[in-house]
Amino acid sequence: MRQIKYPICGLNIGATCPAIIVVLLYGLIAVSSAHAQTSYFVSPTGDDLDSGTSIGTAWQSIQRAADVLVPGDTVFILAGTYDEDIIMMHDGTPQAHITYQRYADDIVVLTSDLRISRDFITIRGLELFG
Repeated sequence: MRQIKYPICGLNIGATCPAIIVVLLYGLIAVSSAHAQTSYFVSPTGDDLDSGTSIGTAWQSIQRAADVLVPGDTVFILAGTYDEDIIMMHDGTPQAHITYQRYADDIVVLTSDLRISRDFITIRGLELFG
């Protein structure tokens, strides 16, 4: 077998070096395409045109969150009564649920439909009436 020196690896090992490079590049692509978990906020005094990424830029509707959230994301819902039908748009994954959660010890009341028709959704601390 003919030995080829691959300067990037510094090895004389035939075709092994290119295979290692391909595996490393594939790993870098996989890591870079992973979604960072994001926290969003909803408040009765928010604005759906804001970013939703802080209490000061909270969205007004839970539906806005349902439209945006992807696996691993959490929306913290601030105190108030929310009278809106909510249709969840995305599935979570077994490793990264989508979470709808009250903020701190706030009392959050939903008076309309909350349709959980997606997989791997977590609901925490919300009061449902309707």
